Order: sequence, then structure tokens, then C-alpha cells
Amino acid sequence: RLRKNFRICSPGGTPNGLHKIIDTTPIPVSIGDLSEKIGDLVQLNNVTVELVDTSSFVVSDGTNSVEVYCGKAGFNPSSLISIGDTVDVTGIVGKYKDTVELWPRSTSDIVKK
Repeated sequence: RLRKNFRICSPGGTPNGLHKIIDTTPIPVSIGDLSEKIGDLVQLNNVTVELVDTSSFVVSDGTNSVEVYCGKAGFNPSSLISIGDTVDVTGIVGKYKDTVELWPRSTSDIVKK
């Protein structure tokens, strides 16, 4: 079965002129599973905003929480969401020092419910 949500990329070229196919369909996960998904595009659904500032925000599923860092995408999340909002968040799972974070690609990766 073919999937329609993918892109072909070739950062800096690849051996033998091959290109890497990257699936752009986010994987639905829970916050507790993020550490197993480093480098993957994931989606957290129905999480609650606990803290928000000009470069990041923290979401919780009632058990676990994670920082969503928006600095890489260059936008201020406090103009989009507020503490207490329920949101779906899509982004790449990354690590800063020893802390797992979620890095949205743009404002469209944050959907207020």
C-alpha cells in the first residue's frame, strides 16, 4: 500500500545519488513514550498546557509532562495558547542535554481544541 505523506530529501548529497525517503505522517504517542522516539515525528493528542512563555510551553497528560520548545521554529507560543488549554502537538522528539523535548516545525503543529 502506498502512502501519500512523504518527502524525498538529500541533505548534502547521499552515496550513489540515492535519496532518503522520510515519512511525514506523525506517530501518535503518549508523553511517557517520547524517550523511545528520539528523531521521530510524533503527535501528542489532548494534552493540557501547564506553563507557557515566549519560546516554549509545557504540556501534561495528567501523569507525565514534556517541554515543547518553539525556538527552533522561531515563533512565540504565548501568542497561540494559554495555561489550561487542551491541545494536540506535533513535532520532532529531541534531547537538550539529558532532557527529552518536543520541537514543533511551525505554528500549524499546535492545534488548540
